[in-house]
Amino acid sequence: MEKIAQKIASLYKNNSLKSQFLSKLQQISKKYHLSLKKKINQQNSKWDQKDAVLITYGDIIEKPEEETIKTFEKFLINKKINHFFSTVHILPFFPWTSDDGFSIIDYRRINPKISSNWENLLELSKKINLCFDLVLNHCSSKNQWFIDFLNEKKEVENFFHVFSPQEIEKIDFSSVVRPRQSPLLTEFKTISGDKKLIWTTFSDDQVDLNFNSPNVLFEFLDLLIFFIIKGARIIRLDAIAYIWKEIGTKSIHLPQVHQIVQIMRDLVDLFEETKNAIILTETNVPHQENISYLGITENGEQHYKEAHMCYQFPLPPLLLYSLLNENVEQIVKWINSLNQIKIPNDCTFLNFTASHDGIGVRPLEGIIPQKELEKLIKHVESLGGKVSFKKNSDGSISPYELNIVYLDALSSSSIFQLDPNQKKLENNISRFILSQAFTMSLKGIPAIYFHSLVGTRNDFEKFQKEKYNRALNRHTYSEKEIENQLNDPNSENSRIFNQLSNLLQIRRNCPAFHPNSNQFFPQYPNSIQKELIVFIRQAYDLSGILIVLANFSSKPQVFQFNSISNWEEWEKIKNQSKKFTFFDLISKNTFDLSNSINLNPFQIFWLWNENK
Repeated sequence: MEKIAQKIASLYKNNSLKSQFLSKLQQISKKYHLSLKKKINQQNSKWDQKDAVLITYGDIIEKPEEETIKTFEKFLINKKINHFFSTVHILPFFPWTSDDGFSIIDYRRINPKISSNWENLLELSKKINLCFDLVLNHCSSKNQWFIDFLNEKKEVENFFHVFSPQEIEKIDFSSVVRPRQSPLLTEFKTISGDKKLIWTTFSDDQVDLNFNSPNVLFEFLDLLIFFIIKGARIIRLDAIAYIWKEIGTKSIHLPQVHQIVQIMRDLVDLFEETKNAIILTETNVPHQENISYLGITENGEQHYKEAHMCYQFPLPPLLLYSLLNENVEQIVKWINSLNQIKIPNDCTFLNFTASHDGIGVRPLEGIIPQKELEKLIKHVESLGGKVSFKKNSDGSISPYELNIVYLDALSSSSIFQLDPNQKKLENNISRFILSQAFTMSLKGIPAIYFHSLVGTRNDFEKFQKEKYNRALNRHTYSEKEIENQLNDPNSENSRIFNQLSNLLQIRRNCPAFHPNSNQFFPQYPNSIQKELIVFIRQAYDLSGILIVLANFSSKPQVFQFNSISNWEEWEKIKNQSKKFTFFDLISKNTFDLSNSINLNPFQIFWLWNENK
């Protein structure tokens, strides 16, 4: 505990406060009846191939006069969700004022629409692991902290970034990186009538908290432990990159942010009751900046223990781009660049294609040309999707995310004329299933958004009513509506749900899908067709080898493994395998890889060869 207190003292450049910080940490430990972790030499992995995350809102399914967490729990049991997902990420379920939950009024209460008490979540956590959001960067303007600030209460006077109208005339904010177009500063009046300008990164209702104040940090260290005690296995650090501000800087990814993540990691690692918790950072930024939150530096080494897990943010837009172009070269090039970075075994990626937000395009910077990004934007707009923009330091704006359901984004359009008319729907579904199966195949842990799992389409009605872009991707079901759609074996929703459920079931029984299992991709271009992707996953326990083979095109393809050249890992398999027959876990067919393999449009094989 003393080491953590010392890190906090170093963060605030004040060693004289170390004893005070230690006392506060001891108070947290006593408050939650925590005991120091027992020293065990054996390093048990926090995850395996059975892990998969379902992302959902707590009120995504509604039934009149029933708490929505109970309605969701019934759905989870009836559809056996916990048989193929290990974790449910319940998006912010607190009282809120805007941004569908990410403007929190009270971090310690639950929105009564979702649940009347914490016990319901604790009960749910016994059936499936849970992920909670720790929204650190900002709170609601109706949060008691901010109300007390406006009422000039001394204990919160440093909780926010505050400027007077006179001060801002002398301050240059132009270098600040913004994920939004809204004004950086919002004016509020205190009880005495003074005008105060408050830093508001995301909206005028989301007031940024001031982590330059140790009191703010300790509020969130307490909340971190509180959430774990209340049933969270994974803690998602929302918008973590922006939490430390300094005038004259970009106010994103500052060293102090990384120090705070390290402190949080040290804290959960310290206690027996929290040692299994996983810290997940949400940083929708280019890849090198993203993996820095795993403590990995530019030279690919881990210098510090920070987050356990980070999102694979380039994957959703790059996979979309590759499937629409029916060309895998860019995505393979990107994955090969990842494979050059050694990820420690106590860290991993969360692989996903869709979430409650849009499809972020910033991570594509430096991966695809600007003209190709513009083409992708036109495609989304032609399908009724929207584009959200961010404000740059020079005053210009640039696209930040594409707002569209991933299933719809993979449709044929006037920009990408992919399919013959009679096969548009079938190919759209097959292309979408491939996108999810490919994501499940990659090194890391897969995460699937609820609306991907059940095949939801764009909610234009909600968009027209709510008037914000992300509403397209945030449909709310009635219990009757979702039951009717999934119980109809011919419905699009049912077909997608059943196929994805089956793939997840298969995946959890194959050791090659352990998040830390090695993956090997060939270099492109080579003898492999640009429409086909092939790579190897080596079982973590060395019990076998899995070959993933997929057709990214709307036309049948023929693949000959013997035609592969200049791929060292494939040569090893040929030289070491006693048998050249592989069993496809999906179709249940056996293939002799010395022969050619026929692939239907958007077909994927999981070819398994067990060492015996």
